[in-house]
Amino acid sequence: MLKSVLAFAFKEGDRLGVDPWGGYEPTVAKQKVSAALEKHRHVFSRHEVQAIIAYTSKTRDPNTIDYWGPLFGAYNGLRLEEISQVRTVDLSNEEGFLCVTITDAGELQTVKNPNSFRTIPIHQDLIRLGFGEFVERRSKASGDMLFMESDRWHGSLHEIKPDGQGRHGTMYGSRFADKEYGVLAKLNIIGHKVGFHSFRHAWTDLARNAGINPEHRRALAGRDSEAENEGVRTDNTENRYGHGFDIEVLAKSLNQLKPLV
Repeated sequence: MLKSVLAFAFKEGDRLGVDPWGGYEPTVAKQKVSAALEKHRHVFSRHEVQAIIAYTSKTRDPNTIDYWGPLFGAYNGLRLEEISQVRTVDLSNEEGFLCVTITDAGELQTVKNPNSFRTIPIHQDLIRLGFGEFVERRSKASGDMLFMESDRWHGSLHEIKPDGQGRHGTMYGSRFADKEYGVLAKLNIIGHKVGFHSFRHAWTDLARNAGINPEHRRALAGRDSEAENEGVRTDNTENRYGHGFDIEVLAKSLNQLKPLV
């Protein structure tokens, strides 16, 4: 990239003298496509998703991110930091559906990009599993952060705390994907860059195979409409108009997904 930038600068006359990158050749040999595919992030299979949720639903406290995190990864496709930083005030009833708002309104809340800002319905299967009752308990307890965790295994619970960089999902991400003690290690699930984000890839495949409208899929996942366009430049003017899809429309599409069936 530096070689290309400086070559352009010399061509435009914005830099004089000798191009320091002119004779540079890449030090890594060009690989075959098959070799590159081996470095693609591991995507959870349906069997792996089922195994993870069966394990965490049985062994983790239902007040914790360790219990609900995999469920939201599988059913709603949320990013690790998105689900870890949710506050009780981020839950609301919209059009008769329990919804979560992904936002950076809180002091230490962050979003990946503008498309990540969204209010989306909770999958109906999570409602059946008691998520609504859990939200009510946290609200009555005047909890700020929605989920709880413990500093050590089986220690006393407290609300999720941010790490030194202000991120809320660091400790949980480690408990989930640690190569020796994490959930994935206990289930012998291995692969390149395997971790919580593997849920998001699995969710996307599930949504594609279910035939969900691509625009609904992107709205639920918080992705840019151009991000999946394989580099083709498109006119995204329409994306700046209106407020987006009705919650009922998104819920209808989301509830088609059955990751545990």
